Amino acid sequence: MMCMMGVFALVRLQPFGLMLFPGNLVVGIGLLLGGLILSANRSFSLAVATGAAILTMVGGLLTFAKVRGFELPGYPLIWLVVGLYIEMRLIVNVQSQRRQALAKKRAESESHKDKLASEGEGEDKP
Repeated sequence: MMCMMGVFALVRLQPFGLMLFPGNLVVGIGLLLGGLILSANRSFSLAVATGAAILTMVGGLLTFAKVRGFELPGYPLIWLVVGLYIEMRLIVNVQSQRRQALAKKRAESESHKDKLASEGEGEDKP
């Protein structure tokens, strides 16, 4: 979604054309890089994607305030909502990954505990 919104920050659909304002370039490139780095799933990818989401929110607010150089297509406050949505999805995704990792550790711990218990029972019997 981040890559798609990065393209939408640079391309106006009606009438079709590129919007190469400095603010649009910053928001578009930020979203494209954030999406690509997030797909790499590295330790720093969450921070980069969060920065891109914050940049999108700020870009929407600056477009709403009619700051020179920011002309994001569509309604400006939609870009604020898009940034908030991206951040919410990032948080849900990270929580899901952490829950899966914790469940995997618990399963490994339980299997290891069962293995130790079964080995201990075999030693007690003559």
